[in-house]
Amino acid sequence: MKRLILTFLILINLFQHSFCQFSKNLSFTFGEKLEYEVYYNLGPIWIKAGFFNFLVKNGTYQGKTVYHFDSNGRSLPSYDWFYKVRDRFQAFIDTTTLKPLWAERSSYDGGFEVYENYVFDYQNKKVDFIVRTSDKPLQHDSRAINGDVLDILSATYYVRNLDFSGFQINEKIPVYMLLGGGIYPLFVRYLGKETIVTQNKLKYNCLKFSCLLIAGTIFKGGEDMHVWVSDDKNHVPIMVQAKILVGSVKASLINAENLKNPFSSKIKPEK
Repeated sequence: MKRLILTFLILINLFQHSFCQFSKNLSFTFGEKLEYEVYYNLGPIWIKAGFFNFLVKNGTYQGKTVYHFDSNGRSLPSYDWFYKVRDRFQAFIDTTTLKPLWAERSSYDGGFEVYENYVFDYQNKKVDFIVRTSDKPLQHDSRAINGDVLDILSATYYVRNLDFSGFQINEKIPVYMLLGGGIYPLFVRYLGKETIVTQNKLKYNCLKFSCLLIAGTIFKGGEDMHVWVSDDKNHVPIMVQAKILVGSVKASLINAENLKNPFSSKIKPEK
């Protein structure tokens, strides 16, 4: 469950181009709330295992008004006895540039804990970070950021302001992702437009992408992950689906509130 929440955030992060393509925020606003259900399967049946949400709050950082992104995920109470998950991701974002100023991750995954804290210093072109896990001692260090690097939550919103109309089918878009104190070069491939039906039987017009993954304890690597983003001005992530070493996982949108623009990609059911 925790890995899926993190994976979902990583997926959305994979869509970023360079900061020079951003002019102003056209896709989200203060008060927006997105809610998702998380599913897992080993065969034809998808089993609901948890949920998470994304909130856009009004925050203050070093005396300046900022976007306060706040995302929480958890396993269902009926699964806590077996595998308890509690995750929280936060970030303070400059309202003009959408560049991250500070980011934090706190995760509890079946007894395994992870803590990450990042402070971005653009004047000195570096990010200072603290990383601590249950099996590794605290690491307090810095990393040079010569290009455009985003934490996984900040990228969730930055990408929604990109002009997807400029993408070509099968085009690869490079990205540099900050995770665990490291910076990883990955890419996303644009696959075109597609109409999908979510787990709660709602239909949306979407833009579809596949993502290059890092092989590890949950993924084989390659492009075995897909994400669908609403084909309207909001660019809301609608669904994420991925193959893992055992079975598959899926995150599906169940609720969207206080969107900046009309949710025109949502197809109304026929009467």
